[in-house]
Amino acid sequence: MSTEAVAGYAASFAQTGIWLNERLGTAGTTYHLPLTIRFEGPIDTAALEQAVSGLFERHPLLATSVEERDGVPYLVPSHTTPVLRIADVPDGAPLEQLIREEVVRPFDLREELARITMVRVGPDRSVLLFVAHHLAFDGESKGVFVRDLGALYTAAVTGHASQLPDIPASDAVPEPDPEPARRYWEEHYRAPAEVILPGTVGSRQQADRGVIHRFDLDAATHNSLDALASKLGASRFELFLGVLATLLLRYGNEQATVAIDLTTRTTQTRDRIGVFVNELPLTVAPKADSSYAQLIARLRSDLRELYRYRDIPLARAVSGLPPATALAPVLLSYSFRSERADFAGVAGAVDWVASSHASRNVLRVQIVDTPTSATISLQGSSQLLDDDDLARISGHLQTLLASVAADPESGFSDLEFIPPAELARLEQHAQGPVPRPARGTLPQLVTEHAAATPDRIAVVDGDRQLSYSELDRLSDRLAHRLAAAGAGPGRLVAVCAEPSREFVAGLLGVMKTGAAYLPLDPAYPAERLAYIVDDARPAVILTDRNSTARLPEGAAVVTLDERADGPGQLFGAALDGLAYVIYTSGSTGRPKGVEVGHGALMNLIDAMAVELDSTSEDVWLAATSPQFDISALEMFLPLATGGRLVVAPGGSGRDGDALVRLVRDAEVSHVQATPSGWRILLAAGFDEPGVDALVGGEALPTHLAQELRGRVRRLWNVYGPTETTIWSTISEVQPGSSTVSIGRPIAATRTYVLDDTLRPRPFGVPGELYIGGAGLARGYLGRPELTRERFVPDPRGWPGERLYRTGDRVRLEADGTLSFLGRVDQQIKLRGHRIEPGEIEAALLRHHAVREALVALRSDDEDNPLLVGYITAEQDPGPDVGELREHLARTLPAAMVPARFVTLERFPLTPNGKLDRAALPAPGRMPAPTPTRPPTPGSRAAGQDDDGVTDVTDLTDQIREIWQEVLGVADIGPDEDLFDLGGHSLTITRINARIHQRLGVRLPLDFLFEHPTIAETVATVRTRAANPGAR
Repeated sequence: MSTEAVAGYAASFAQTGIWLNERLGTAGTTYHLPLTIRFEGPIDTAALEQAVSGLFERHPLLATSVEERDGVPYLVPSHTTPVLRIADVPDGAPLEQLIREEVVRPFDLREELARITMVRVGPDRSVLLFVAHHLAFDGESKGVFVRDLGALYTAAVTGHASQLPDIPASDAVPEPDPEPARRYWEEHYRAPAEVILPGTVGSRQQADRGVIHRFDLDAATHNSLDALASKLGASRFELFLGVLATLLLRYGNEQATVAIDLTTRTTQTRDRIGVFVNELPLTVAPKADSSYAQLIARLRSDLRELYRYRDIPLARAVSGLPPATALAPVLLSYSFRSERADFAGVAGAVDWVASSHASRNVLRVQIVDTPTSATISLQGSSQLLDDDDLARISGHLQTLLASVAADPESGFSDLEFIPPAELARLEQHAQGPVPRPARGTLPQLVTEHAAATPDRIAVVDGDRQLSYSELDRLSDRLAHRLAAAGAGPGRLVAVCAEPSREFVAGLLGVMKTGAAYLPLDPAYPAERLAYIVDDARPAVILTDRNSTARLPEGAAVVTLDERADGPGQLFGAALDGLAYVIYTSGSTGRPKGVEVGHGALMNLIDAMAVELDSTSEDVWLAATSPQFDISALEMFLPLATGGRLVVAPGGSGRDGDALVRLVRDAEVSHVQATPSGWRILLAAGFDEPGVDALVGGEALPTHLAQELRGRVRRLWNVYGPTETTIWSTISEVQPGSSTVSIGRPIAATRTYVLDDTLRPRPFGVPGELYIGGAGLARGYLGRPELTRERFVPDPRGWPGERLYRTGDRVRLEADGTLSFLGRVDQQIKLRGHRIEPGEIEAALLRHHAVREALVALRSDDEDNPLLVGYITAEQDPGPDVGELREHLARTLPAAMVPARFVTLERFPLTPNGKLDRAALPAPGRMPAPTPTRPPTPGSRAAGQDDDGVTDVTDLTDQIREIWQEVLGVADIGPDEDLFDLGGHSLTITRINARIHQRLGVRLPLDFLFEHPTIAETVATVRTRAANPGAR
């Protein structure tokens, strides 16, 4: 094609999309395509200059620039002819930095689309650097470039004519009918969802400078893949695509959607440099029991169907798709190349995977295959991935490739992909510290303290207190009375009383009989109390006078208030015996009892004492309702260490002022509460730099952690379900930390992040948390089937060892700490998008006016589920809906912005002080956002007479006329959707250009993608016309 022939050629649809993305300013250096050839031998500069000149003449598209006409880009001859630039770099100079700077140097598309530089490093060492813009160059063009330049250089050196094939004349080819593609993509295309990769956190807004990791496939694996390709009748590209899809599935993605570069070259264009590529998404969603070989067979079938539509850009077939959008978070580029280039006998080492380090995708996998080896380059978004993440993904790919080559008939979920070294590290981080030798049960330790320090204060209850000797004697008396009433080993004693010193003694007394205690809250509804008593069937109920009336009729009762001794025999507590049963909410709507043994309880107490460095000098506040299992730590740890326990009056947990006074007056050193409880304390002015604070029971928001951290001596975030004995992991929160981890396992505890088949997730990949070790509860009282469901055999442990399925979604970070991501059953799936409420909540909490945030899926009816954001505000009035939406839209995709918002004075809490999601109000119908529509045709806009803005009716007619001209559609209504009328990215540029030409108003290029109606266009044009500074 001559340069004259190129002049005046309108850009293709694909080129227009690239150009639009450049105009939007989001591309960065994404479209810079570099190629380097390194020579170890003398290169004739004059011959190379002649070859470069011949190359640009043979491929005149490289010598063009872009000219905009009526909103449409045209490719026209450049004002200057591209020439070879020579640069000399002495040995030791930063060659790679020079190359990097040249690769990222911006293109002025109005001047050039390609540049070429010879960097001479020494007499016989040089690097040829070619950088082209994607408007004139694609991946397959690299091979044409190297072949042609090498042949032209050899011809210039030898004086012989090159043997390059003639390039056929370019005949105009009519655009294929897009209608079949539209029908296909209407059924198959889904907007890209967030992808799960090691380390990915949050959402990505635009192209950025990426991170790169590359590796060469070893010869043995390459040969095995060759043999496998022959066996399966597949190409190596299909094998690589299958492995990448398998890896994405093993990361926990429900389906693997990969964008692939499909060449649109024909016999006429195969020898041309240009843009003959179409990026299209392919989704792989095999059955769970499919083998890799079956996956490949299905993939090949899907590819054959996809090839039928490869000539139609997706943006041409899918209405409203923004130009040059990333069609999937992961992109695979595959090419087959010769291993070296020949320049008149001087071998050139070509870097086929050279990159500008920028990508529109979260992960780009580039594979350059040769007859004997393959180079695989991974390029990731630096907003979401770092070098270590890419190195891990690289290791997973290499391991999976070897697994596939060795056993393609294995189920894809059985193929090993985590390297042995990473598996060893995962196991290392799963193990908590070695525990201290067991010192006995809690009653035994209290008795030892009573003998060693009889007068030391053990329990403070208002102006009353008990020394250790008094506590030991009182618990003995109660134990004898309980034993006489039927308490003993293998039995339960329900305890229904207000917190007091007698209450603490009563719990110890229950343990001394050999029985386990079952706490009941006197404030519980009578029906709930009756259900628990009927389900647990305690031998006796220990209560106080004020609570007796709340108990079911006919229950055997012992009161704490009586001082009489009893004749009952005491069997004592044993480490292998049952310590307590705590009833927690059940998924069936009925509470279930969790059985916790003395060994598990004492492991927790000893482990936490070590973690917190807690001693006999410490004073612990017991303010948590005893029906909440975390109360056991604040009551029993100080008694086990010989410290002091301060009992808060019943019901004071929600009286922040009273608790703050109590902490100060009693000189409390340790306070434990849920995040909701801490908010109450902070609102009451809690500021105690001598207090060590524990937060658990709910996820700890970062802003709350930092506010609290500034008011205490030390702060720990603790995590654990009732079924693993209160706390299983712990993390000290450091000042200024931007994230809050749930930390590492405590002593004698194992924590595993596993997939649905109990296989480990790699570092940085979310999975369900399973917990094993000494803290495991026995199970659920009288619920063997539920126990078997939630307490599963440990596939890594000795026979009989178990793991508890927490139902919590976590991620193991590279440093060995665990990040809490939310409940598995609270992960929201809405219109094809997988949504983590925690991510939206964290974004809401970054708004200065939001104090608390919670996101849930609610619906007015079954067919209309809505994402709802609940907030409490820092002050009244709180932020309005538009402000919240705008705030979230800066960092989250549209699918993650709630449709409704509800502002509450305070969040509802359960009796245990946790957020009560079930009590959140249903969202009322939100008033529709004020439409940016013009007034009724014929009316006058306010201020029109003063500012001279065009009449609405006239302006509507002018804009409608522009739409009709561009779309070729008559009688367009003001609210008809541009894309329903056949609009696409090219029509948008034309509409924008004509609005600017005729009305003097320039609209943002992406405006019509978000506001695709005449009415919205009219409103915005009027606003901008009235405010020239906005143009």
